[in-house]
Amino acid sequence: MAVVDKPIINKPYEEPTKHWVFEEKQPRLAEDRRPAGFFIAQRTRDNSSPVAAEQLMLYDEQSGLVPVNEIRRRVKEWRRSGYPGTTKITQDLLRHWNDPNRERKLFFCQREAAETLIWLVEAPLLKSRELSYLLTSPTTQRA
Repeated sequence: MAVVDKPIINKPYEEPTKHWVFEEKQPRLAEDRRPAGFFIAQRTRDNSSPVAAEQLMLYDEQSGLVPVNEIRRRVKEWRRSGYPGTTKITQDLLRHWNDPNRERKLFFCQREAAETLIWLVEAPLLKSRELSYLLTSPTTQRA
C-alpha cells in the first residue's frame, strides 16, 4: 500500500480545494473538496496493531451525507453573495471574523461552522423551507 508523504494539502484559513482519494490502495490527489461523509470501519480487538491500522486504510467507499453537502453548497453561495438576510450586528461580526488583517484569524472550519449556524437562523425563509424538506426526505438521508 502506498503512503502519502504530504497528507496536509490545504491551507488552514481557506476552503479546502483538494483531497486524497485511495483507489485500489493507491493515493490520488483530487482537485476538489472532499464531500462530507463517513467510513464504517470493522471492529478490531487491538486498535494499535499494524493490521488494524491497515484495515482502516483499506476502505475505498464512503457513505455520503447529502444534506450536509447541500448545506455546504448553499452556505458557500450565501457567503459569495455577501450574506443576504443577515442583521447589521451579524454583518459586523462576519466582517470582523473575515478581516484579513485580524491578528487571530479563524480557521476555515471555524468560520464555516459559524456561517452555517447563522445561515440556518437568518437565511431567507424559502431557503430554510427547502432545507427542511431536504433534511426530512428519505431519499436524501444517504448517498
